[in-house]
Amino acid sequence: MKHKLLIVISTVLVFALTVVLALVWLLKIRYVEVNVVAQTGYEQALYEEIESVLSKEYVGKSYFFVSEKDIDDKITANPYVKVKEIKKVFPDKIIVEVERRKEQFAIVYNKEFFITDGEYFLLKRTADESQVNGAIVNITLLDIQLDVSTLIEGKAIGYENNVLVGSTTEIFSNLKDGFNLVDRIEIIGSRNWVRFYTKTGVCIEFSFTPIGGGETVEKEFAKTIVAKTEEVENFYNKLNESQKSEGYVIVLTKDSGEISISYETEKAN
Repeated sequence: MKHKLLIVISTVLVFALTVVLALVWLLKIRYVEVNVVAQTGYEQALYEEIESVLSKEYVGKSYFFVSEKDIDDKITANPYVKVKEIKKVFPDKIIVEVERRKEQFAIVYNKEFFITDGEYFLLKRTADESQVNGAIVNITLLDIQLDVSTLIEGKAIGYENNVLVGSTTEIFSNLKDGFNLVDRIEIIGSRNWVRFYTKTGVCIEFSFTPIGGGETVEKEFAKTIVAKTEEVENFYNKLNESQKSEGYVIVLTKDSGEISISYETEKAN
């Protein structure tokens, strides 16, 4: 009786193992579907790149041994790729929707250009100015010590790299019409100034000089100034055409801690 039970158990186990192995063999990735959102001229190249990666890495692999995270890691090795959706469809399909990140900013530091998208993800680094699209907004860093080893392709640039740089990116993101308003930006570290040179002519200057003076700008203090972005933009919109064409909109913190917004026709540098 005991032997019969062992035979039954062994038979069941062998059958179960056979079923599992059959499923593993049958449930393999056979199809990949790639959808691309990109500027005209980039769609086909990006489609071919992503399709090639998926076909090489996953077609023929077991459905159960393919993870969305692994797919994400593989295709975002290209910093220009932004994943919108990754979906496994039982029993044998992967669907991926991606977007090509658009070059929108160039952080200019020590004669190098760090090109980012609108979310400040670093796309590439170059010393060749001819690779900088004319429509890109330049953010020029002056008198700033920046550890370029912290600027990593595929990672966002912000407060973690430099408080003034992070403040600048957040201010621009908070503007309702930033790309139509701003021509170029300067960050002047020795003065703790961030200057937004508008397309109409007036310069919007944010002063991050700490209350009572000092050189170090703390993130918490900087964010109190950044929080005034909407008020600053509204102030600019209320200027007359003559004022919008010249002078300065000055944003600074008084000794009392109050943040003031004012207009000046001239300003001593």
